[in-house]
Amino acid sequence: KSEPSDSVCGFLATGGKKKTVKTNIALKNNEYSVGLYEQDGKIKEVFRIKDEINKKYSLKIRTYDDDMNVISTKTIKLSEFAFDDFQFGGFYHAQNGCNYVLIGRWRKKSDKNRTYVKLIKYSKSWKKQKVLNLKFTDKTYESITPFIEGYAEMAEYDGKLYIYFFVTQAKGYKGGTLVTNTNISYEINLDTMKLTKSALNDTYGSYTEQAAVYKDNTLYRSNYQYFNPEGVNVSATDRKNSKNSFEVYKKFPFELTSYNDDMNPSLGMGGISVGQKNIITVGAVEKKDNVKNAYIILTDRKTGKSKLKWLTKYDKKKTNKSVRTTCIKKVTDNCFAVFYKVNGHSYCKYIDNNGKVLKTRDYKSLYFNKNMIIHNGYFVYTKEYAIGEKVYLYTKDGQKIGPFKRYDYKLQTFKIPVYVKQ
Repeated sequence: KSEPSDSVCGFLATGGKKKTVKTNIALKNNEYSVGLYEQDGKIKEVFRIKDEINKKYSLKIRTYDDDMNVISTKTIKLSEFAFDDFQFGGFYHAQNGCNYVLIGRWRKKSDKNRTYVKLIKYSKSWKKQKVLNLKFTDKTYESITPFIEGYAEMAEYDGKLYIYFFVTQAKGYKGGTLVTNTNISYEINLDTMKLTKSALNDTYGSYTEQAAVYKDNTLYRSNYQYFNPEGVNVSATDRKNSKNSFEVYKKFPFELTSYNDDMNPSLGMGGISVGQKNIITVGAVEKKDNVKNAYIILTDRKTGKSKLKWLTKYDKKKTNKSVRTTCIKKVTDNCFAVFYKVNGHSYCKYIDNNGKVLKTRDYKSLYFNKNMIIHNGYFVYTKEYAIGEKVYLYTKDGQKIGPFKRYDYKLQTFKIPVYVKQ
């Protein structure tokens, strides 16, 4: 069973019993998962479909039973922007039962239409209801690209949807092109789909890693900043004192220098979560020995003081292990699951709000996905993978050529029991 929570997954776990992994869904090589959610006791998953032949984008919604078998599918067309300019931002399932999809487009300065992002509201049954156009009004840039595919963040509080993403702008100048990144936040009424607060623009060297979560009338955001200095930037925006715009009342930059150049940053961020006392940011950083280790940064919600803790301490002289990716999922206000992948293994460390490790799980050849949710005591998620086989072709005169590699794409479904501290 599960009980209501303000967790990002919407439920507190009471502990599952047995891990299950299934491979039962064939995928095309142009679709990938953008999010899971629970509705009427069923797990639903949203996929972004890119049809290269017909030049169309769409969404496919799969519904699973408790054993993660597909019981129904639905396809939604996305025709708001031209195929070649299309950018998919993200998907969010709100507490009101509606679904929100963020899409954008690459826009040139010469375009008369200033709209560069659209937020589309769908009903519980995925009927389109309303569309909000967001415009970029700065005319000094030659081109603008909203978010890298799938990297827009959305959080909800008190009937408002908070959208957070970064925009890449290119401006021509004598001798070259200046490229800058700007973090942009919007506050939108979930029902009326009207913009209720003007955007907060934060121009600096942000990279693609970012996250946002809402708690106690405060919007917490975390960014990876790759210069001046390189590190993690955590900010808190108080909504009670903000009337017409976003007002960042606390900013907690945390320097964490990696060993690489700006074109290939080696400091990664896996997500952010908020507990009773601290803001927790997780990620992995590569130091001078070219080994990545997993870190957590604990930021006091009141004082803004931050401290670093290492979840792993791999040393190149002693082992060939190195952390690849990380993510964090909230179980309770004082229990968080931090997943990280090391070579071919996946690990999960449960920590309390002070960073103390409560439990460690080793899942060996198991993958994880940041889109996982908690359902009936399990982490539930899916993962795409490719199966390759050798094939031969024949010319018109019967000559055999090859071998060539052909890939079949499959979807694995996972149910991993959740540990809950008693």
